[in-house]
Amino acid sequence: MHCVRRARLLRVPLARGIQNVPNLPLDLDPSYEQLMKGPNMSILRQRKHHPKRSVTELEHSPVPHPDDESQMDFDGKALELEEEEESDWERREERRSFAAAYGSKRVGTVEMPFELVNKISGMIGDTDKHELRSDAKRLYVRPQDNRWQPFPFSPPKTRHGERTTRDGIAHISVGMPAQYAAVENVLREVRNRLGPRDDLGLEGWSPTHVLDLSAGTGGALWASLKVFQGKDAPEDEESLPHSTLESYIAVNQSQGWTKLAQKLHEDVDIGGTDVSYAKSFDEDTLHPDRQPHTLAISAFTLSMMSSENKRRAFIKALWKSGAEVMVLIDRGTKEGFMNIANARRRLLRYGKREAIVAVVGEDAYPLEPEEVKIGGTTFVEEPAIKQLPDGTKLEDIPGLAHVVAPCPHDGACPLHEALLAGGKDYCHFSQRLQRPEFVRLTKHSSFGEEDVPYTYVVIRRGRRPTLEADSERRGTGRLGSVGKEEVLREREKRAGQPQEFHHDEEPVIGLPEEEEEVAISTVMHADHEAIRLEAYEWPRIVYPPLKRSGHIIFDMCTMNGTIERHTIPKSQGKQPYYDARKASWGDSFPHPPKITPLLRERGIKRLTDMPKPKMPKEPRERREREPR
Repeated sequence: MHCVRRARLLRVPLARGIQNVPNLPLDLDPSYEQLMKGPNMSILRQRKHHPKRSVTELEHSPVPHPDDESQMDFDGKALELEEEEESDWERREERRSFAAAYGSKRVGTVEMPFELVNKISGMIGDTDKHELRSDAKRLYVRPQDNRWQPFPFSPPKTRHGERTTRDGIAHISVGMPAQYAAVENVLREVRNRLGPRDDLGLEGWSPTHVLDLSAGTGGALWASLKVFQGKDAPEDEESLPHSTLESYIAVNQSQGWTKLAQKLHEDVDIGGTDVSYAKSFDEDTLHPDRQPHTLAISAFTLSMMSSENKRRAFIKALWKSGAEVMVLIDRGTKEGFMNIANARRRLLRYGKREAIVAVVGEDAYPLEPEEVKIGGTTFVEEPAIKQLPDGTKLEDIPGLAHVVAPCPHDGACPLHEALLAGGKDYCHFSQRLQRPEFVRLTKHSSFGEEDVPYTYVVIRRGRRPTLEADSERRGTGRLGSVGKEEVLREREKRAGQPQEFHHDEEPVIGLPEEEEEVAISTVMHADHEAIRLEAYEWPRIVYPPLKRSGHIIFDMCTMNGTIERHTIPKSQGKQPYYDARKASWGDSFPHPPKITPLLRERGIKRLTDMPKPKMPKEPRERREREPR
């Protein structure tokens, strides 16, 4: 054993001595010698295994500010560098097609205005934190699993039926931020679909008056001020004083919550917006001259009503307000979707009635159908006529109200009918909120973001805008920088060898260069006004897409009033496939599918199947035992 150990000790210095012997020079080819004089490849391999060294603040030297003369060269090189960077960013072309970017509903993470955050933080700082958390848990924590919800489970009331100030403080600390995120998302879509676009040369409708029928603590006021900005507003940020709103009318029966709403916008510069409050709404609340420029909104109120009769009266008052655009938002649950679907059906019926009454009179078509219950069956009153004197059916008459979003049609909702038949799928969307500090402290949570589920509908008075099916203006704006790069690449590969020409909505390749430019001009050029009209027909993605390696699967609500599954494969083209990869839940997608769509008659079939009706089993006949 001692000999073995001594032998091992003797080998160590011997091995180290051998390793220190320099290698003999190699006789290499001259071409290899030039390669060995290049960059040291061993250094590049070592960089993969070592973490990147962080640059300290003192070592980092950004581009000097143009106003800082002490860090500016005499030739103004720093200013030129900054201008070049800004110009490169401005010249960056959108890789998506213009049509896909126009149909996008995504707004990213919503942040509340810092004026509102400061006001709420100051009000919460003067309250007892233990009482605040207990009130918030009583209203927004589900007792089954002890999880926070963005909406209260029941309307906060006292013995006298009045909302208390304590409940209002709990609402603005937990519920108001979540509801604000959904309201801002919907109002942004209204602005993009209907509002004027100076950068595109589009004229549109923009509200100057807002009627909030469920004001609460005034969340819709802040969202409207932030979204509807004037031409003199700064480009980088939304400024509340530069809003186009002239008046905001809040209807709220609770005096305690009205005082909270007034304190929130007290001493805050909101420009020339006149804010007024009313306990109830009647026909004289909104002047007839203001109705064409008024947006009426009700957010997260229908689910808080105790009966269907109250919801019906509320929707009737909303229609009689005369507002040009009506926005209804509710929680993203089955109950909330049912309330929105019923309200949508009633508002479209009111618009249909106005179109028919103008021809046959008021007695032929009732404003509100009467429901008669006989036993366990409910019968709905039918109109006195089935068609107009000229033979036109009532179903074929376009109503004086149409859906702006999210539905691409004005017919019956397919998911609503499937839900009534026993399905489990419903139409809803989600918006992410960046939680303010007071929300995290109230919930005792470290998460800085929160996803808010909601469902909504936007109704506008008048007939539905359409674009002729055979119009030459159709199909424009379907090509972005991805498609243009593909066109140039194919031209280089073609090298003067013409291929067969296939006319389609996608880029056409194969003609001589002059004819090809004319053929694809409609695809490259974006007719903004035509795209705005076409967007009313584009299918809406009603569930998160399934993005695979070679194809994208969408569950869509189409203009035919059906739920279809569309598949966009990679072979359809680089531009449609890229637009499909970037599409998200809630977007309108402009590219038609290459593969034949699958019709979903029972809702979104991949979620849950429709339960099969249980058939009564027939009694089996007894068989007599045969004698052995």
